[in-house]
Amino acid sequence: MERDPVCGQVIKLFEMKDSTVYKGSRYYFCCPVCKKTFDEKPEVYADKEEKDPPKSDDKQLRLFR
Repeated sequence: MERDPVCGQVIKLFEMKDSTVYKGSRYYFCCPVCKKTFDEKPEVYADKEEKDPPKSDDKQLRLFR
């Protein structure tokens, strides 16, 4: 399982909607909106993922598909 770096949702690889590679690491996304958001400012979300991974009880941005 992977965590979407934009919204923090935990996703199974077979449920992912898209992925991208940034600085040699692959990032997985729950929806096209999260991928687009990441692609616009990858340094914000890649750094967030490395420095402060979201906790399961954190209130995260919820996107409706």
